[in-house]
Amino acid sequence: RRATAMGAKQTGVPLGGVIAAGLGALTVLADWRVLLGCVVVITFLFGLGCLLLVTPRQKKPTPCMNPLSGLCELFRDANYGRFVLANFLYNFGQANFFGFLTLFVREAARGSQEFAALCLGVAQATSAGARFGWGAVSDTLFRGCRKELVAGIGIASVLLLALMPLTAGWAGAMLMLVVAGLGITVASYAGLMQTMSVEAVGPRFTGSAVGYNGIGTHMGAIVGPPIFGAIVDATGGYAGGWLITAGVMAFGVLLLVFGFRPGGWGKAAGCVKPL
Repeated sequence: RRATAMGAKQTGVPLGGVIAAGLGALTVLADWRVLLGCVVVITFLFGLGCLLLVTPRQKKPTPCMNPLSGLCELFRDANYGRFVLANFLYNFGQANFFGFLTLFVREAARGSQEFAALCLGVAQATSAGARFGWGAVSDTLFRGCRKELVAGIGIASVLLLALMPLTAGWAGAMLMLVVAGLGITVASYAGLMQTMSVEAVGPRFTGSAVGYNGIGTHMGAIVGPPIFGAIVDATGGYAGGWLITAGVMAFGVLLLVFGFRPGGWGKAAGCVKPL
């Protein structure tokens, strides 16, 4: 049930996005500074709640190790490095989708602020359900084999991202349908990727694997939006940005399919029998 649990944990990310989309719609009624102030207060209160609600599990003392030894060993593993690069390319697509969705709806599709916020809310809401659903599907129907499912999600994402330039001239309902499709695909693969990241290495390197994979994830979010924005500024439209994003994700799919072996680390990797 590993991917199901990871998917359940991941639903918190898009659920927060749904709230953010609602706040975006409220900017027509209230000052955005007041809304951000509310977010700061709520975040602080939930942070205090974590101190009260989360009780770390007691572990047996383990010998002290060099904290960088795990990362150094992972850096030398080319197979895992290709997986991290694929995750970087996937997140390049996810960051651009979320980063430019509302601007695209407002400027290219000529939608209202409320409709743009609704599109973002739909993307986040569908992602919340899909993150949990993909984890359950991976654990049951795919019997723990995640690679094929993540590749399929990536292919669907590429096709839908390539459709985005056309949606500017479509009816709002059709645009919303494509946005929902991207919410289910490009916005929802993260739980499976995180599960694969720890299953691809030995148990001793789980923490280092999560950290190394996180580098790829966040670098995709750092690099993607500036490139997309530069393309928009240079061309005066969003079509080039969406097509480049689709091309980058397509390369990520190819790298995952042909460059990464889930069982490349040893017995702890590969398909696992669901509990």
